[in-house]
Amino acid sequence: MAQAVILIFPCPFCLCPHGGEDTLDDSLIRHKENYPSSCLRCEKFEPDTDLRTRELTNSIADKVNNLSEGIVRRKIARIDRLYIDYNRDVECAIEPLNNKTAENEYHNYHKEILKEIREMHAQNDNGLQFLFDIHGTGLKKVKDSNEQLHPIDIIIGTDQGRSIHALTEVNPHVFWGASGLVQLLKDKDIRVWPPDQNQEATSHILDGGYTIKTYGSTQFNEGLVAIQCEVILAIREDDQKREQFAGVMAECIWNFVKPFI
Repeated sequence: MAQAVILIFPCPFCLCPHGGEDTLDDSLIRHKENYPSSCLRCEKFEPDTDLRTRELTNSIADKVNNLSEGIVRRKIARIDRLYIDYNRDVECAIEPLNNKTAENEYHNYHKEILKEIREMHAQNDNGLQFLFDIHGTGLKKVKDSNEQLHPIDIIIGTDQGRSIHALTEVNPHVFWGASGLVQLLKDKDIRVWPPDQNQEATSHILDGGYTIKTYGSTQFNEGLVAIQCEVILAIREDDQKREQFAGVMAECIWNFVKPFI
């Protein structure tokens, strides 16, 4: 998975943490079962790359940039997920060794994100900033609370609403309303999960990883709205579908954030 982040000021900040292509020494490959005691309850390490999330993130960022006539900030992971999962706590993200190469790469990635966020806040301390954490998912369908299957194109995660707290403080209903990101995507015939607030309350599939939990509103209380986006493989792997989706996603992102920046 290539992870990327998009930050918005006055456009979004886009992140891509699992799209890295560079490699490290083989000794630094992350082994699924080799966990420190602090991580024994963690979800098992997943080495697969989120195919084409790097390209998707760059396309979304470029298209939002064109719509906004601004400069979209982006941060795309450099190292392949086989060695580092930037969307985890560091003790779970890397192979626990005395060699600090992977650990230093991990910390540099997050230091650069934090630097960008602080710069955005300094430029716009009275407004909101938006971060979009772009991932891929291998899921094609998800089950609702009644065990019914629903085909999906994208899963939107907000850490059960915590990472968008700065936005819902402005308007408690805006995220799920007619001008909210989910409804804007649905209006473009994008199959979004969760499709409404009721399903969000009962379904926490891919609802948010380390990045949005760390930088989202309840943790990084400086007006940052952090949203995780998990896009299905069928869209990411097809050049035409990926570009079409990026265009729709960019338009919806821009229409969603424009009133708040």
